[in-house]
Amino acid sequence: MFAVVAVLGLFAAMYSIWSASASKTAYSSTSGSVSGLEQNATARPSPLAPASSPAPASSPAPVSSASATAGASQLVGPVALIPSSPAQIATWKAGPGGTALTALTSQGGNVLMAHAVGQYVQMRRLCVSLASDVKASSGQSAIPDPAMQNLYNKALASLSAGAAKCESAVSSHQEGEEYLITQTSSSLMTSAMSQLNTGVRELYIATWRIKTLKKS
Repeated sequence: MFAVVAVLGLFAAMYSIWSASASKTAYSSTSGSVSGLEQNATARPSPLAPASSPAPASSPAPVSSASATAGASQLVGPVALIPSSPAQIATWKAGPGGTALTALTSQGGNVLMAHAVGQYVQMRRLCVSLASDVKASSGQSAIPDPAMQNLYNKALASLSAGAAKCESAVSSHQEGEEYLITQTSSSLMTSAMSQLNTGVRELYIATWRIKTLKKS
């Protein structure tokens, strides 16, 4: 039971990271240290500028029920597919296919986490491992649900393409004993993240409900 909870927590964390990572769109290619993250400078007011009086408080504008519904719908994530035969899929989950899926899910989350904190050298290594996990998952028996397997195949293709571009987007070399010089390709990284985010989303929709199944 604890293992199931842990896996569910991992997939939830992975999906949260995906949501945050999907919002990133800008990168900077570098010839020295990695600088893929935006730097925000805070502008200071001129010391000669007169102090402005605070604006009067205003009442919040009323929100219509239609607007509230539209806003709520934007907060809802993708809906996971429902298994057509839970017993058969639970059996698949308990075998090599489920083991490969767990490793794939974990590695996808690791890649997105490394990207989120700007650890591009580590991200490249994780992408190499992700490509290996995709290959291992592709060699397993099909999920006994055509809709799930079809989307699972799409997720594997997206993750494979994203991992390959991720690997190509980052290069590094040692300079002296103290410095590791890292370079990134902005175009490749942007393309890699687009495909990785798509793959993670497809993986979530295709397989999330598999995590909740238990073999009878």
